Amino acid sequence: MVPPAPDAHEIMAAANDFTVELARTHPDRISTFIGINPIADDALGEIARWNGDPAVTGIKLHLTNSDVDLRAPEQVAKLAAVFTATADADLAIMIHMRTRAPDYGARDVAVFLSEVLPHAAGVPVVIAHSGGWGGTNEHTLSALEGFATAIEHDPAVRRNLFFDLAQVFDETTSAADLEALATLMRRIGVDAFVPGSDWPFSSDLATYYAEIYPRLPLTEAEWRTIHAHEVFPSAD
Repeated sequence: MVPPAPDAHEIMAAANDFTVELARTHPDRISTFIGINPIADDALGEIARWNGDPAVTGIKLHLTNSDVDLRAPEQVAKLAAVFTATADADLAIMIHMRTRAPDYGARDVAVFLSEVLPHAAGVPVVIAHSGGWGGTNEHTLSALEGFATAIEHDPAVRRNLFFDLAQVFDETTSAADLEALATLMRRIGVDAFVPGSDWPFSSDLATYYAEIYPRLPLTEAEWRTIHAHEVFPSAD
């Protein structure tokens, strides 16, 4: 978070130690993503610390909390270096892409696609909250529009790129926004979208999936595609 605590590295390392130990304790149930601040001096070292550990599936990046600016070339270069190191370690990447820019959207996606994503070198990259930070609004839709336009221009952009549906819409999302979201999902390819909850913020998961998810106007076949898709290899 901003400003970073003086002992931010120790906090991050301890949190990663705790999470990875859970995966070691329950390898049949838990896959671990370690947390990284991509613009911190210790980012590459923390990736290296877990390189080759079978309990670690990937890394999680949160550009809002890390105060990353996709319009600052030096920060974009650091983010690209993190993608390179993660790909070299053969780890997946989950990224909360939305930044603190008040006009965040397609402009930032363009930078990400040209300057950062190529450094993933084929490992799975999941865009958390479908490019927003929860909720369907002008920023989420603009980001998805940026992805959709790029993919329509060059379908190869979509290779190993996925979008999760965690808290992207809720009981208050308007019918118009749900329709706009579904339209953009079809332009990108519904098979690029995967379920997600952002639990515990989604509250009771049974209710969330039974009552919130069906609000999105997709066909039964499209829902089957989303539910059946596997991004990460199984534990065995």
